[in-house]
Amino acid sequence: MLAMLDPATVSGDDLLSLASPAALDQLAALREQAEAVLVPALATRTGTWSVGPTFTGSVLMNADADLIAAGTLVEIKTVLGSKRADGSRYATLDAKVLFQILGYALLDFHDEFTIREVALFNARFGHLAIWNLQDLLDGAAGRPVELSSLRAEFEEFLRNEGEPVVEVRRAHV
Repeated sequence: MLAMLDPATVSGDDLLSLASPAALDQLAALREQAEAVLVPALATRTGTWSVGPTFTGSVLMNADADLIAAGTLVEIKTVLGSKRADGSRYATLDAKVLFQILGYALLDFHDEFTIREVALFNARFGHLAIWNLQDLLDGAAGRPVELSSLRAEFEEFLRNEGEPVVEVRRAHV
């Protein structure tokens, strides 16, 4: 059905007409969660906002974030969550998503967006977690790190097509 639509003239109403009532109900529920949780948490933040921002580093690695709200990078997920034995679901945070969020922050090589916080909004569960970027980086590294240096190392790593930035020598046993 989607293939029948003309990309040059397709409208939002055309696309919505293809969705099932159950899918439209899910979209409505996701919107309600965003209006109840995400919007109030961000509404008072003043500064530059960007929807779907790309970063300086996006030329080296195809990546764009969901939202940056006045220095807070927000990743929005709609995953179903993990399943309990009784069939109900619960929200989780896995390393892949955390590294995705940190990767976005590191791709802002020249600090254009002045990202100082990162957030994850799980729309299905209406859960918003916000972390101080520096604290999160320090905790992930197990020691204090300098954001600008980490960004420079990440840029060098990507420019060298994934080759290690630092030479690693193996000890002979």
